[in-house]
Amino acid sequence: MTRAPRLRAPLRYRVGVAVALGLGLLAGCANPAPWPPDASPEPPPTSTTTAPQPTPAPAPSAPSIPSAEPVESLAPVDPAPAEPSTTAPPASPTPAPPAPVPDVAAGLRSAVDALNAARADAGAGALARHDGLTALAQTQADHYGRGGTEWDGDLGAQLAAAGFATGSALARNGGGVGDIGGAVTAWLADGDARATLTDPGVSAVGLAQATLPDGRPMVVVVVGYRADDGSIPAASQGAAEALGLTNAERAAFGLPALTISEDLNRAAQGQADHQASILTMTHDGNGGLGARLGAVGYRAGAENVAAGQRSVGEVVQGWIDSPGHHANIVNPDLTEVGFAVAFGADGRSYWAQVFGTR
Repeated sequence: MTRAPRLRAPLRYRVGVAVALGLGLLAGCANPAPWPPDASPEPPPTSTTTAPQPTPAPAPSAPSIPSAEPVESLAPVDPAPAEPSTTAPPASPTPAPPAPVPDVAAGLRSAVDALNAARADAGAGALARHDGLTALAQTQADHYGRGGTEWDGDLGAQLAAAGFATGSALARNGGGVGDIGGAVTAWLADGDARATLTDPGVSAVGLAQATLPDGRPMVVVVVGYRADDGSIPAASQGAAEALGLTNAERAAFGLPALTISEDLNRAAQGQADHQASILTMTHDGNGGLGARLGAVGYRAGAENVAAGQRSVGEVVQGWIDSPGHHANIVNPDLTEVGFAVAFGADGRSYWAQVFGTR
């Protein structure tokens, strides 16, 4: 049995910060947004012929035999009818039954069920079969079937094209694997492979099989993570959690708590949506931070943005750990906050936290 190398695409995430006060920006923050803003960037097939047989010539009549005795003339006698044969004709050979056709769909369902049973034992959520990951797995299995020995292409780019932020792939052949179910059984008996397949950070799977030039099976599995799998509260549903984490940090500095503003939630959602639409973390767009604050009635404010984090807690902690973002969180002149997330076609999360003072 041989195994192709295990591949993993790394998770990408970033954070950015901007502050606007009145008609200008505070200095000293990382990646400040210009104000007034620059123009928004544009979102980026026998026949068988039988020879005639000669007609046999009639047999010659037997010669007359002289007899010493006169020959009596006898009336013709009909021959006795032939007795019917009691011997049964030889039986025709019974054709062999056709070989069973493998039920590929059933095999796939069974394999995914086995994966999910192992994930449940590990406390991870169930994987859902995904057409894009299945197509990627089939493309790679076919590549190996044509004699390829290495993964064809960049896994990270292929996952992004299928709409996934990150993921991993495994390939296996020989060793009595036989089919997809056998490969999954073998992977789950291998510690490293089992860890890959039971990773709680992935939520979708694609499985495929092809035949190698020497007749052995090759099975490929691809697992992936995308931010809109339900693990992240959508839009501003995570605002209360973000508010609690933000205010806990402010309290550590003796500052009063911020309050949630639905206006600032809308401003944050607009910026999160813009980032997701261009698949880029940015403070630009929608007229710039100053215009976005003014549009909802705020005279001053600040903004934190980020991309790629997997939870509200992760993104807020990232901001706390970054000096420029942390300065916005503990700014004593800010009184209200809004928070939102959007999901890009690349499978990543795009976040915005907008602070304001009326």
